Amino acid sequence: MFANAGVAKYASLGDITEEFCHSIFAINVKGLLFTVQKALPLLPDGASIILNASIVASKGLPSISVLQRHQDRRALVRAHMDD
Repeated sequence: MFANAGVAKYASLGDITEEFCHSIFAINVKGLLFTVQKALPLLPDGASIILNASIVASKGLPSISVLQRHQDRRALVRAHMDD
């Protein structure tokens, strides 16, 4: 399975609101998490899950700091792999 959920929204530090942050988190983190969660019962033993993320996590790009922090959502999903 190839799991990818992401959106890029841009705002300077002074323009970031809680709603802005939540909107990115809802897609980039929750979208990936719940995609994997719902797919797990459908996967056969030995199946692989590929979690995709943007290169944005490793770059310092202006006006995209909120997205950069959410790019490590793969770690969140990986933390539950033994559950």
